[in-house]
Amino acid sequence: MVRKEKTISLILALFVLSVVLMSVGRYYVEFRHQRGLIDSRLMSAAIATNFILGERLHSGLIRPTLSKEREKILALKLTQLIQSLDLAYAYSVVERDGVIRFVVSSAEPGEFVERDYTSVHWSTYPEADEALREAFKTQRVQYAEYQDRWGVFRSVFLPRYSEQGELYVIGADINISFIDQVVRNVALHTLIVACIVVLCFAPFVWLAIRSLRAKWQIEEHALYVDELTQLPTKAALQRDLKQCDNPTLILINIDRFRYLNTSYGLAFGDQVLREFALNVLSFQHQKLQEFRLYRLYSDEFAVLAEQRFDETSQAEIFEAFFRYLAQCVYHAPDDKHFSLGVHLGVAAHQEEPLALAEMALRNAKEVNRSVVYFTEATHLPKAYTEDLHRTERIKRAFAEQRIRPFWQPIVNVKNHQIEKYEALGRIVTAQGEVEMTPDEFIPLMIKARLYPQFTRLMLEKSLEAIKQHGVVISINFSTRDFMDRGDVARILSLIEKSQVGNKLHIELLETDGATEPAWLRSVIKRLRALGCQVGIDDLGRAYSNFDRLTSLPIDFIKIDRSVMPRIMNEESLYLLVQRILLFAKQKQMTTIVEHCDSLELCLFAQSLGVDFLQGFYLGEPTADLSRVLKNEF
Repeated sequence: MVRKEKTISLILALFVLSVVLMSVGRYYVEFRHQRGLIDSRLMSAAIATNFILGERLHSGLIRPTLSKEREKILALKLTQLIQSLDLAYAYSVVERDGVIRFVVSSAEPGEFVERDYTSVHWSTYPEADEALREAFKTQRVQYAEYQDRWGVFRSVFLPRYSEQGELYVIGADINISFIDQVVRNVALHTLIVACIVVLCFAPFVWLAIRSLRAKWQIEEHALYVDELTQLPTKAALQRDLKQCDNPTLILINIDRFRYLNTSYGLAFGDQVLREFALNVLSFQHQKLQEFRLYRLYSDEFAVLAEQRFDETSQAEIFEAFFRYLAQCVYHAPDDKHFSLGVHLGVAAHQEEPLALAEMALRNAKEVNRSVVYFTEATHLPKAYTEDLHRTERIKRAFAEQRIRPFWQPIVNVKNHQIEKYEALGRIVTAQGEVEMTPDEFIPLMIKARLYPQFTRLMLEKSLEAIKQHGVVISINFSTRDFMDRGDVARILSLIEKSQVGNKLHIELLETDGATEPAWLRSVIKRLRALGCQVGIDDLGRAYSNFDRLTSLPIDFIKIDRSVMPRIMNEESLYLLVQRILLFAKQKQMTTIVEHCDSLELCLFAQSLGVDFLQGFYLGEPTADLSRVLKNEF
């Protein structure tokens, strides 16, 4: 839920950022355009001023030469010019002995009506802006914004030469207040456009967010609500347990439920499950407060109560619960009546109540007891305490960087050469000796939520080996690795940045992760687009792998290691493998056989027509890849 809210926040932030960036960009472009127009007006005024005054006026100017009457006529013409262009002043200046002096300047219009024109000819300009001095120095056009005794202006300074080659500068000013008004107009116009954009596109953003929420609600319903009974699922139970301070968890397993499906059909079995759920919800006991019911699997349910019981109460409540369920009567289609046998596993423990309840239920079945309890006061099962100990060892191995890939060669049957290596994870001691194998640590990593970290580590090490040795590396991924969109993005990013995806083979393992087929296909296509080959590992172990063989875009298959020791003695298995291999060749998939641990198995696998062999006879996994680079079959 937090991730989904972050996604919505990101969408809104991107929308706001887009509007802001568009507005800033538009403001900048429009402001530059308007200022360009102003500068063009200033330049036009400067050129016109030079035309009005003429170059001859500035020839031989080393002292005052203009009569007041002549200056007044020129000043009037300049004043009329700047009025027509809506500017402030136009003027001409020269520099003599480091002092800037006016030649002619326009005036305020009132000076020609209300009073005599005040002469500025040959008056000094001590507060002249540095840009004006730069124009004299470089003989290049300069623009500036500055303040003097007449006001605050933006100006252009246009250098020119007289007929005798003497430098003078024509200036034209516009009041900053005019530019400020232009800026305000541009800002207002930009704000109006931004508001229009928001009003136009906000409904689409709202619809997109609403669509996402609807999609998430559907996904959440599918994840957290059982379709048959409409009860919460195992995922919902795991979520609720994290928020429960005093959990008492009861797992209920229906005995021989498969018999009902076989005898009366799946539809009747589904009806019984719905009735069973209603019966559980109807149970009441004066010492039992409110509880929640979950459906975990086909015939397994869970009851979660947020309260603790003393030994007397728990025996009383759960024995009563067992008797109540055993006495509920169900009606079969053939008019027979029957009740359901159940086993209960109870855990009242803060740490991993689900794992303990599963152990309690398993123990109840093994010893055929109606109810088995594990509480805080109970001596925990040896298997549970051993798992806790091993989990701590795994965490230390991560911290001490003792989880490493071991490399096992995969041999081409045709030329007996090693063509690639499989990366197999191992936890080693400080001396480099193997301490734990994947069969031991992967289930514990999954429970401790360390598995994504392990997968990322193995991928990084494999990519490093490819870069260093230039070999092809095969690495295992489970469907669990592709369930989380963020994990997929990180995996794809690592492969893309490495630029050696063409030497990486992905072996897809079967897990209990419910990865959407469409999503899994899209991930495989993206992996193949990066150059990776993708195949199915453990083929022959589960039916879903056969289904994936026909539905996924894959490049190779690997026969499960449990098949080879049995294939020579089980004809049905032999025929099945032959059909799989035939299908693979028709689809142009390469084939690999594991567990070739003897010469006899290697030769038998060759007779099947497979492309690659892997096993201890051909090479054991080793931590030093360089040691096996030159080995031959």
